[in-house]
Amino acid sequence: MTNNDLVKMIDEYFDGELKNGEETVLFISLSKNEKARNYFKRQHILKNATQELKEEFPSDLDKRILSKIMKEEKQGIKQKFLSPVFTYPAMLILLALSLFFYNQTNTYKKDIVKINNNIEQQNKTIESILNALPAAEVSGIKQDTIIVKATRL
Repeated sequence: MTNNDLVKMIDEYFDGELKNGEETVLFISLSKNEKARNYFKRQHILKNATQELKEEFPSDLDKRILSKIMKEEKQGIKQKFLSPVFTYPAMLILLALSLFFYNQTNTYKKDIVKINNNIEQQNKTIESILNALPAAEVSGIKQDTIIVKATRL
């Protein structure tokens, strides 16, 4: 039997889930395994300590818990009535700011469209100027000189 099986059996024993036939197997295994015996002793001490600490709940514990919850809910209601005083003006300010920034982005968008149209028009003008120039022939006779001649159509 492995140590894990013994630990499981010891836990079942203290939980009251171990069958009667398995108890004898457990105690025989404990007599042979020192580590399991030490674990059993620690579990036994732990169980005794927890049984000594068991206290009865006060009879009025439920009432105290419920009254505390009710107090907190009443305080929450008071805060809910105060919050609109601050939230509505904040909401209106945020709405005004969002409308202002939306309007600004629309004007920027219109400006960008105008600039884009101007750039397209300038590109067409540059293309027409470049196409109107006569073709040129570039040649170099010597190493340090470059000769550019316009060819006529």
